[in-house]
Amino acid sequence: MHPLIKLQSYNGTGSLDTFLTKFQCMASYLCWDEKDMFHYLCTSLEGAVGQVVWDICPQATTANIVHLLQARFGTQLQVEHSRQSCMLEGGLQESLSNSFSKTFVR
Repeated sequence: MHPLIKLQSYNGTGSLDTFLTKFQCMASYLCWDEKDMFHYLCTSLEGAVGQVVWDICPQATTANIVHLLQARFGTQLQVEHSRQSCMLEGGLQESLSNSFSKTFVR
């Protein structure tokens, strides 16, 4: 008998890679088949991430859902978002610095 373990939900705020790794570990440990993995994955998605469930076709597989999750919430997207945020913040700081210099330093 397996000890009681619970798959945490995923709402997009943490690392998708970490969530998927935990999901795979649990699926392997509990010997889930494709049907089990599909349903456990679908029910673990919350908030905006849960929209993925509505966007799949009736013949979708676990791999299809994982692919959609990686495309919408994956690490590469998170890295790009962080890069853009840093660029925006850096540009804002530079702009404020230039404004300060023009206004107060003569």
